[in-house]
Amino acid sequence: MATKTSKIVTCSFKNTWRSKDGGTLRHYHNMKMENGDEGSGGFQSIGQYKEGDDLEYEFNEADKTFKITHSKPAPTNRGGGGGGVPRTYNASGKRSPEDYLGFLYGYAKDIHIAEIQITGKKVPLNNLKKNVEEMYAHIQEILKL
Repeated sequence: MATKTSKIVTCSFKNTWRSKDGGTLRHYHNMKMENGDEGSGGFQSIGQYKEGDDLEYEFNEADKTFKITHSKPAPTNRGGGGGGVPRTYNASGKRSPEDYLGFLYGYAKDIHIAEIQITGKKVPLNNLKKNVEEMYAHIQEILKL
């Protein structure tokens, strides 16, 4: 297989696989690349690669799978001083509810995975969305927006 290089256009979590002995864990994602390659790849963690990342990979046309050989993260919007994404504030000087979205999705994802593990069944993605919407509404209520 030849090595290719392209940028991720879309990358979404598909499922998690664990070996029968419980040792190996891979998180599979559906990916589409700028050059048109489309398939799935197994990563060490959920969200390890994201839209905008440049990847060097081998692509198996037969089973439409990626094997990542090298990655270069997408540039971040960081200013000086080591801060992350700039925060936004409303007129009262309080943080905007949008600043909490990453936290909310992370927490809702943990709840979603726990629900899958407890029930042993596939849980509809709408449950995840519902949890995020409820938490987001609660944040807006707390911030009195």
